[in-house]
Amino acid sequence: MNNQAALALALQELPATLALFPQLIAQVKHLEQEILQLKGERKTGWVVIGDAAKSVGLTTEALRQKIIRTPLPQDEVWKQSQKGARIFVHVERLKECIE
Repeated sequence: MNNQAALALALQELPATLALFPQLIAQVKHLEQEILQLKGERKTGWVVIGDAAKSVGLTTEALRQKIIRTPLPQDEVWKQSQKGARIFVHVERLKECIE
């Protein structure tokens, strides 16, 4: 097979190869989450606001402002025993609300 024929074949297969990328990216993300869970680094359930912010790619202050400005349901997505106390956020419920 000469170079031209090899190039033509590669160009024919390119759309099928590119179509696999979204599936491969999703699989890599899933595996990354499994690795984090096995390492004990994946945060789930009720966690302090800083850990919840990291898990969704926000700063603590950005998540705090989102809680203030967005109608995130108190006691479902976030909770605080009293004003000035620590804020806890339910990671999975937060992700549902902001995605």
